[in-house]
Amino acid sequence: SEAGSLFVGRMMTVVATLHRQKRNVLDYLAEACRAKRQGLPAPALLPPSKSSQTVVPVIQPRVRILVQFAKEISRVSQAYFV
Repeated sequence: SEAGSLFVGRMMTVVATLHRQKRNVLDYLAEACRAKRQGLPAPALLPPSKSSQTVVPVIQPRVRILVQFAKEISRVSQAYFV
């Protein structure tokens, strides 16, 4: 579906961004779920910039990222939706 494709595209961007920052995807997703349940804003995806200008690199999806994304979603779903 169109909504599903949009979700997957956004999640791939999140996963790729976190990997580039060497941050744990599962930790970020768990924190995002906690924030949503508590009515708080989502955790920052980008680190604070050192200057007033933030440059966001263009991220091209890769097969490796897709495989890691699928594994992370599987772990999250087991932890939160069982």
